[in-house]
Amino acid sequence: MKIRRTKRFLPLSFIILLLFSACANLKLQSSDSEVSKNDTLPKNLLLENQKENASWKINIDAFHQKISGILLVKQEKESLRLLMVTEFGLKVFDVEYFINQPYKTHFVMKHLDNPFIIKVLFKLFEGFWIDSALFQNNEFGFMKRQNRNAYLLNKEEDKWIYFFDTENQISEFVRFENGKKRAAVNVNRAIGEMECSTLKPKIAVRLKKLQDAEK
Repeated sequence: MKIRRTKRFLPLSFIILLLFSACANLKLQSSDSEVSKNDTLPKNLLLENQKENASWKINIDAFHQKISGILLVKQEKESLRLLMVTEFGLKVFDVEYFINQPYKTHFVMKHLDNPFIIKVLFKLFEGFWIDSALFQNNEFGFMKRQNRNAYLLNKEEDKWIYFFDTENQISEFVRFENGKKRAAVNVNRAIGEMECSTLKPKIAVRLKKLQDAEK
């Protein structure tokens, strides 16, 4: 006895809906908020009060490798440099971001020296420098699904969305690549801490203000 096999095909309209459902979350509407992006957005989330230098306690968990140390941040007129060293003074990485060109890697230690890891990790840090001229076609508005104000930055194939809390301060930001979520950062201003995570590969980064690191 022969068994007939039948193939089931999804309707074309349903396939199109699946393809665009992720992009729908990125749409912004006009905001009723009286606070403009110029009043709200900091130039750099790693720096405070227009300072040019900062130090953070940093912990990185990637591929069963855990590295901790100090992240030294230095802002120049047209560049931002991030240098991570361990508690013993060993250099972990040294990366420099420019206001109008791609970042440059000066050094990466052996444990992290993988092109895939480097790209994902350094793409994550890129989102802290909001004032970079590399971001174009920016939008400020209201995201209905999230029920909060948001700021959308575009950079090549990437989209960064910065969400605001009730005090119009950034509480979270997310990176999308070609419509897919790739990284997220939660900002806890009360304790001076930021929890970062990436997907494919999975990397966790914890940043805490150095003066609060022992709390």
